[in-house]
Amino acid sequence: MANALDEWMFSKDEFYIPQVRDDKKQKAGLAFKSLDETYEFYNDYAKDAGFSVRISKEKKKKETCEVFWKRYVCFKEGETDETWRKKKRQ
Repeated sequence: MANALDEWMFSKDEFYIPQVRDDKKQKAGLAFKSLDETYEFYNDYAKDAGFSVRISKEKKKKETCEVFWKRYVCFKEGETDETWRKKKRQ
């Protein structure tokens, strides 16, 4: 049985599959020493694939304000905070 991604791909006339070197691709168990290193890896991958990434969300520990979680997305995904604020003002 096909998964949701397979179903989505076959429902489209065209879709983009980036051609990126194997050493730039994500692998199961991939770990990073820091959030900066993580961002650098994904941004480097995206650059080779023909797009860029941005930080969508992040979470901080309330007690220390230490960032412990970030979500990286394609730069075209959703709305940026700036776009959202402009819409809210209208």
